[in-house]
Parts: sequence; C-alpha cells; structure tokens
Amino acid sequence: MDLTALQPSVIDPTIKGKNFLFYGPPGTRKTSVAARFPRPVFGQTEDGTKFISGVRGVRLKVWNDVLEFVRQLRRPEVKAMYDTVVFDRADTIYNYCYDYVLKQLNVTSPSEIAYGNGWKAIEREWIKAMNKVEAEGYGIIFITHDKDIMNQKLEYVGTKIKLESQAANVIRGMTDFIFNLRKEVVDGYQTVMAYSDLTSVETKKRARYFTEKFEFTYENLEKELQIAIEKQVKIEGITVQVQERKELKERPFEEVRANVLRMIQECSEKDSPHLGDITQLVKTQLQGNRISSVGESYYNQMLVIEAFLLSLLD
Repeated sequence: MDLTALQPSVIDPTIKGKNFLFYGPPGTRKTSVAARFPRPVFGQTEDGTKFISGVRGVRLKVWNDVLEFVRQLRRPEVKAMYDTVVFDRADTIYNYCYDYVLKQLNVTSPSEIAYGNGWKAIEREWIKAMNKVEAEGYGIIFITHDKDIMNQKLEYVGTKIKLESQAANVIRGMTDFIFNLRKEVVDGYQTVMAYSDLTSVETKKRARYFTEKFEFTYENLEKELQIAIEKQVKIEGITVQVQERKELKERPFEEVRANVLRMIQECSEKDSPHLGDITQLVKTQLQGNRISSVGESYYNQMLVIEAFLLSLLD
C-alpha cells in the first residue's frame, strides 16, 4: 500500500458498473429493463425472461446454486463475458441463504441461538456472498416485489421492499439507486413510472441531480443518468471519464417483430384485460398499419410496443 500513489476518483457517466434495486408489483418491467443493461447475466429464481430474447441466465434453486453462481462470476473468462449481474429475485435468494444457515446450525429458527448469533450467522453468509460479487467490479441489479404496509385496523397505508431487514440493509449499502416502480396511466395508456426520491416509500439516488420520476425504460434511465451527470459537471465542476465497454448489438428488426407477435398471441390466449390497450398502442405507433406489413423504418416504434407487452408479461 502506498497512499502517496493514489489517484483521485472520477465519475463514469455511463450506466455500466452501477448498482440498482428495482422493486414493485408484477408487470412493472423490472426484468425486461434489467435485460437491456450492458452484457447481463441472470441468477434467476423464476422464469421471468422467457419472452426476452438473447438473455443468458441460470436457475437458482438453493443456496448452493447461488454460491456456485458467485464462484463462476469470479473466473476471468466469465468476467470477460459479462458486465452486469442480475439477481432475480433477491427476496427468494435471501430465503435460500436463511434456510442454508439454519440447516448448518441444525436449528429451525435463528432465535434458537442465544444472543442473536443465529441472525448474525445468516447476515454474515449473505454479506460474504454479495461482497464477492461487488468486489469483481460488476454492476449489480437486485429485483424484488413490493409489500403492502397495513395499520392495526388492517388498512392499507403504503408499500415497502419485499425483503427481510437483514438482506435489505446490505443491499441498501451496496446500491446507487433504489427505484420504486408503479403502474400508472399516462396519455390514455398504462405505463410504468420509476420513483427515485420519495419520502413515503424507500428510494435512493446517489446522483444528486437525478430526476425524481421518469417513465421506466432502459433508454430513459440511461438518458436521465446522463442529464444528472451533466448537471453535476456544470454545477460542481467534477471530472468524468467513460469506461471502455463492449456495446450491445442491436437486435434484428425481424426478431423484435416476431417477439411482439408471440407476446400478443400469449395475451390473446390468456384473454388479457389489456387487449384494447395493446390494439390502441399498435395502431398509434404503426400509424394504422399491420405489424406484419411494416418494415425496418418502424424499428423504434416496434421496440415501444415490445416494451409495453413485456411489462404486461413481466
């Protein structure tokens, strides 16, 4: 260690290497937005990517699977392939950790171990695994649902992250952003809004000039981060430096169109209550043309339709 040789830190204005927690009800684009991050690999406890092409992930069923996943992430050849690690869902993965430690301790409840040492053992195991991933320089995304908060009269008073306090405390310290996601109707159709600065529910933003609310898409997230950093540069005179990364290849138009058609068929077979919204969105985006008749000039519009469908099936 040589403290005289240390270089001052600089801010990377890109999304790469940053840590996020996405939480909200089903259908709020958590998985589909995470899949757009730089070179992601998923540790999955449920099959949430079956309608998202090109995703690489492994199914995690017990804590030993998680430990093997973490071990693999430390291999040089794996680090060369991926930039982002997605834990989907974080609450289930923590439950694996909980069950594993209790089995190791040969107890059925952490409270059976005196002086809180049962809970401390679970916390140590969880922290050890998460710190190993963070130490490798990946960006990390934690995905979980929300949980209703009820008062003594069983009246709804708010929402919170669906995570045990131990897991949540560790993730709070690791993350740069915590987004509370909500379904809302904007301009006549349902979309998803992300909140980064609320007092009524848990949110977080380390970029101080980041917007308080935005429509939750990967493109918007990237744009809002860039705007926040530009404001910080202008106001505070900070130094920024873009890290090198391999850009994601644009998916072929025909692949996107096929994905859209598959998901519309899925919604139709399930008699989705959103079929009217889907029809209206397709009509608006494609200017009255049929999906099968438009060409690559409608690529961006097709992505909008795909994102909406993914939010319904997420």
